[in-house]
Parts: sequence; structure tokens; C-alpha cells
Amino acid sequence: LAIIPRDPIKLGLLLEFKAVIKNDESYDKLALRLQVEAKNALTQIKNSKYITEFEQAGVKNVLSLGIAFSAKELEVYQEIN
Repeated sequence: LAIIPRDPIKLGLLLEFKAVIKNDESYDKLALRLQVEAKNALTQIKNSKYITEFEQAGVKNVLSLGIAFSAKELEVYQEIN
């Protein structure tokens, strides 16, 4: 999900979501899987060149969020470009 501001001076947002299906596993294993998927989501943002849309709009500051979730559990990794 890309939220490109109309004013290029403002912060843009780039979000990538990953759903994790909860198995019969401990909370620690689920937490680890969420961390891995959140990192993968952030890596996907970097590798997919989604930032070019912001660059074309003149937006220089972009907050990228890799978000992994399973029901009510959530893990978020961030990077500011």
C-alpha cells in the first residue's frame, strides 16, 4: 500500500503486509515467524523498487513498514528512506 502525499515535502508511507497462519505452535515460535515475515516484507519493498513511485512524485521522505500479522499478533519493521 503506497500513500503518496500531494505535498512532496511531507512524509510518504509504504506498507507491505504479510499474513501468517497460526498453527498449533508456541507463542515464541509464532513470534519468530512474525519477525521473519516482517523482515521479508521490508525486503520485498526494497527489491521491488516501489520507492520509484515516490521519487517520480518528488517525495524524498518515505517511511517503509513491513508488517506481519496473525489474528491479534503483530510485528512491524521500519525504515526511513
